[in-house]
Amino acid sequence: MFQVEYSDPRYKARDMLELILNKIMSGKTPDMIETTFLLSLKKQEEIQLLKRVARTIRKRHFGNKVFMYGFIYFSTHCRNNCTFCHFRKSNKGLVRYRKTPEEVIETACHMADSGVHLIDLTMGEDLKFYSQHENINNDLHENTYKHLHENTYKHLHESTNKHLHEAMNKHHHEWMGNQQPDGMKTVVDMVSSIHAKTGLPVMISLGKIPVELMSDFKNAGAAFYACYQETHNRSLFEKIRKDQDYDERYNSKLYAKKAGLLIEEGLLSGIGDTIDDTVNSLFEMKSMDADQTRSMTFIPQNGTPLERHPYVDPQKELLTISVMRTLFPDRLIPASLDIDGLSGLRQRLNAGANVVTSLVPPGKGLAGVAHSSLDIEDARRTPESILPVLEECSLVPASCDDFNHWISMRKLSSCITKPLNDSPKKYNKTSLYVENYPTLSAHQNDADLFTVNGHACHSATP
Repeated sequence: MFQVEYSDPRYKARDMLELILNKIMSGKTPDMIETTFLLSLKKQEEIQLLKRVARTIRKRHFGNKVFMYGFIYFSTHCRNNCTFCHFRKSNKGLVRYRKTPEEVIETACHMADSGVHLIDLTMGEDLKFYSQHENINNDLHENTYKHLHENTYKHLHESTNKHLHEAMNKHHHEWMGNQQPDGMKTVVDMVSSIHAKTGLPVMISLGKIPVELMSDFKNAGAAFYACYQETHNRSLFEKIRKDQDYDERYNSKLYAKKAGLLIEEGLLSGIGDTIDDTVNSLFEMKSMDADQTRSMTFIPQNGTPLERHPYVDPQKELLTISVMRTLFPDRLIPASLDIDGLSGLRQRLNAGANVVTSLVPPGKGLAGVAHSSLDIEDARRTPESILPVLEECSLVPASCDDFNHWISMRKLSSCITKPLNDSPKKYNKTSLYVENYPTLSAHQNDADLFTVNGHACHSATP
């Protein structure tokens, strides 16, 4: 647990918590030391106070509106052998499926009619679509990857982006001769058709796609690229994502950002990660300017090397969601139905999430990921089924116009954001208390949660 020594014994952990939360309420985000402290909270009273702050920050930026994502896992075939995944290549006991483009498009239209705001198009790294790249291995120069990783801010925020632009063009021509691989062309065409028929943005969760196709997907109607690192501890990454390249996966998100896509980064909670690992991951997300940040609890899967992994307390995921909200106040943070189904939705929304993900229609033969069948055929993962939970949380579905406006504003913000500086501050033993933070006092209702300098702070609708 995070320990802080003070020269004056009157400074207690509770005092530190209130000062950090007041800092957050004043519009600032916690630094690495403060983030470590928040992730180390154990007392329920303190955790609930953090969650109330997270809900208040969410309300400042999003009002009482949440977004909903339709999830289409259209192929469960995968060439990878991730030790945590039910659909890993070596799990031979599975009955896998691959939906046709016509089936995918029809399902997307059905989900659009049901009220979702985005179609999350997901697959494993299916060789039917990746076959032409099997022997290429995204062969970018090692020094280019190193340069990208060490200079993330420069490549994402400086106006010229010269090196990244030149690298993308160079390898696009050298690899493919400007030709799109047939397998991936099928997926690009699916994205285009879905976007044209539904009018909705699409998230592509297809694995580590070839970087030269990022612009093709963007032009077809994709708005987001999701490619989860799961951890930013390289040693742990090597254990859970066997025979995969950390830098290639990480930098694919930087290429997506350069191509004009919004990016989602995700953590897998409870798979061997420490609090320090989580803190490091959250600040890696800040460094890449992630637009959507996700934390999900690891669920041991049958037929995997980790099927006997100890039970993971979902409270860790909930605490991480709340801390994410303090670090990413205006970003999208999912409450996934894939872990605990409908029964776990309320607690994730109360932790500060503002997107309901993994909505899957019944009767389409589609699977989830962590729980391949949980609540799906019972029609408990549909927009209609979650409405009572939203109402209990004093939340309502946003409109599609709301979501499209957020996307437009986020893309504009990403273009003009200045380089971030999130290196840990050097505190002396009492310096946390030198800054003139407003005072905090807790109230019963989120609408009147805090008093700042004697004035009630009500969260405004954007």
